[in-house]
Amino acid sequence: KYANKPDSQLEAAGEEWVNGKGGMIKENYNQFKANMQLMHEKAALLGKAMAENLSPEAKKADVDLSNIGKDKTLSEQQKREKFKEYLRNLSPAVRNELQAVFYAKF
Repeated sequence: KYANKPDSQLEAAGEEWVNGKGGMIKENYNQFKANMQLMHEKAALLGKAMAENLSPEAKKADVDLSNIGKDKTLSEQQKREKFKEYLRNLSPAVRNELQAVFYAKF
């Protein structure tokens, strides 16, 4: 039902369901969201620190790929396709540089 829906619609449906349940479900969900936000902020700081050592081309690619990932108008499948297409069009050197940073981060 939601497989090809944009992130914004998935989030809205989730929020609606949680709000309808209320109580502990809503409380736990809000705590989960706060924890996820904190994790995203920490990952962004780590990514920013690691990106400082990238070449200008790799820095641009890192920003572009981040923007694709953050685009709430796209479904997960659309994001995967955009990621693949973007990476396919990068030079091997830039692609290798990004992969090295990505694997070092995780």
